[in-house]
Amino acid sequence: SHYVRTPMNGILGFVQLLEDKDLSLEKQKLFHSYIDELSQHLLRTLNSIIEISKIQTGQLQLSPERVNINEYVEKIASGLSFDLQNKNKPVEVLTTITGDPASQYYLFDKDKVAEVFSNLLSNAVNFTHIGHIEIGCLKNRSELVFWVRDTGKGIPKEKADTLFDSPLLNSSTTCVIGEGAGLGLSLSAGLVNLMGGKIWLEPIETNGSKFCFSIPLSD
Repeated sequence: SHYVRTPMNGILGFVQLLEDKDLSLEKQKLFHSYIDELSQHLLRTLNSIIEISKIQTGQLQLSPERVNINEYVEKIASGLSFDLQNKNKPVEVLTTITGDPASQYYLFDKDKVAEVFSNLLSNAVNFTHIGHIEIGCLKNRSELVFWVRDTGKGIPKEKADTLFDSPLLNSSTTCVIGEGAGLGLSLSAGLVNLMGGKIWLEPIETNGSKFCFSIPLSD
């Protein structure tokens, strides 16, 4: 419940502060921006809770379609670049596609894969302040392997085994990489599992983290 309470309490707090008639115009604009940001965060949280619930009750269905993998990855990278620019972060965006020719079409649920990317990239953007974020795709026999690698602060090894546990089912699960990240990772794991794939945190020797997930290709 703290996933909902935290942003809600923040919104109510800033609304109360705005009731001060002596508040400067600059402060009013600042508080309004905070309310907008917290409202968007709350909306994303509620959507994640609904999506997780649908997965757990078998209400979410797959809709695979033919996708040009090169155009698909580049589109996700463009969205990432736009997000970084809006946050004024000097972080480079890299893309890597290996395996079959980049123009190859593959059959998978592009919307659900994009949702997994969105959750992983959200964490990468939040905790990467310099360096780069890499989006990658590898064709490995009958599956596609995607990854998001960043040069952020990284994740402690002892947290790796519980990263994808559902905080809605396990009250002892704590968010280890940021408020709301636990829900995003749990949702990502549920979506990948729904698509018949796997998701994991890959150990790397340098700073940062590398999240990978695989999905089998539809016939």
